[in-house]
Amino acid sequence: MCLATIPPGHLWIVPVVCVVLIVEAYIDLTRLKVPNRLTLPTILAGWLYATIGGAVNGADVTVYLPFLNVDLLHLSGVLGGALDGLWSSLGLTFYWPTWVLFVMWRINGMGAGDVKMHMGFGAWMAAIYGWETGSALVTWGFIVGVLVGGGISMVLMWMRGDFAQNRKNMAGIVGDLFTSKSVDEVADRAKARRPGMQIIPYGVPLCIGYIAYVVADHFSVLPW
Repeated sequence: MCLATIPPGHLWIVPVVCVVLIVEAYIDLTRLKVPNRLTLPTILAGWLYATIGGAVNGADVTVYLPFLNVDLLHLSGVLGGALDGLWSSLGLTFYWPTWVLFVMWRINGMGAGDVKMHMGFGAWMAAIYGWETGSALVTWGFIVGVLVGGGISMVLMWMRGDFAQNRKNMAGIVGDLFTSKSVDEVADRAKARRPGMQIIPYGVPLCIGYIAYVVADHFSVLPW
């Protein structure tokens, strides 16, 4: 089911975000890393844009302690909107795909720049679409990116003729998750296997997944 077109007033910013993603993916493709000087400002700008946008629109927000259901304070108008916007952007910055990518980075499965690239995308999706639609875009964009990355890896392994070796390496990594004594041990073993593994700059499939899903959503061509 199509989620929503780009909200009025935000049409100009979506192409800018897409261009940033493309630049990050190109740098990752050519240098196998995405620099902090690009990813960190993208994240911070998303938070700022969400805060300003929320302040302009205004909102009623009650801050409370979870589980205890104790209200701490109530904000309305500009302050309430600013907090609501920032909170949504922070939420999607650290949404569940971020933690999946963080684990992958922690065991030497990808670079930290790819994780921060995704965090920037999440921050901006909240700033543009809000929490509800933004969370769906982040989720499905990530899933599409993973599928694209898997497809690219399969093609490259087929072209190189080393599918069996990579399958063995992946099975070893999965086994390490259950047999190793620490995350550092898993990471060290993965690093040792790295020369024999098919390495792809994961910023590229993530970029393809994010942009493809946002564009397909906007033009109502999603198959579900």
